Amino acid sequence: MRVRDCQTHTDLEFIAQTCPKIESVKVECRDEKPVGGRKAIGNSGVVELLHSTHNLDALGLLDNELISDEALRGIGCTSSISILGLIHCHNITNEGLAFLANGSTSRTLKKLIIDCCPEITDTGVEHLRKMCSLESLELCLLGTRSPITDIGGLGISAIRTLKELILIHPDVSDSTMVALAENCSKLETLDIKGCENVTIAGICAFCNHKCLKILTWEDVKIIPSDVNSIVLGSPSLYSVVAGGLIQLLAMN
Repeated sequence: MRVRDCQTHTDLEFIAQTCPKIESVKVECRDEKPVGGRKAIGNSGVVELLHSTHNLDALGLLDNELISDEALRGIGCTSSISILGLIHCHNITNEGLAFLANGSTSRTLKKLIIDCCPEITDTGVEHLRKMCSLESLELCLLGTRSPITDIGGLGISAIRTLKELILIHPDVSDSTMVALAENCSKLETLDIKGCENVTIAGICAFCNHKCLKILTWEDVKIIPSDVNSIVLGSPSLYSVVAGGLIQLLAMN
């Protein structure tokens, strides 16, 4: 069973008590005011859900000012969640990511989305190197107070299980690209946007990478010959989107 748009503590309490086999929940609360006179969902509601369900596979927390690191402490103790989305959760900090990385979730989480959580910095992203099963990571850093730099980028490159990486507006450079190419041998999809300090030299670090299939590298100035160089050096690639140029290749 999957539930979307759960908006109040009452909703979540009912779900937790009546649907112990639930697999997916999306929790959304766009402000701190009660919804329809009922208490909006906070940390205690999330923790209660986790205690009452044992098959919860996917959890999304959206636009929720009441969710903080305490909810992530509870999530970190679970052993069932494989997909977690943290979207516009302004009170989640680096400590919350540490709870995920040091708890049972570090062995089960396969996909993590962090979108516009302004308190997350390099320190928090570095914790993710402890996620030993993570296959997909999406970091959208619009609105963050301290941009993710190569410090965080090098931490990401230590996640050897990564197959998909999406980076939107980090302040990383070619150093991060080189580290990703060298350390993330299973990486199949790389999507980077708004990375002004990444150059063709950084992207060329993926030449001869044996698994990379999809490369998206936008918001840069690039000429067709640069794309050709990348394609010729990367036999596994079949899709390249670079600086507005799109090249689809026959699969090997």
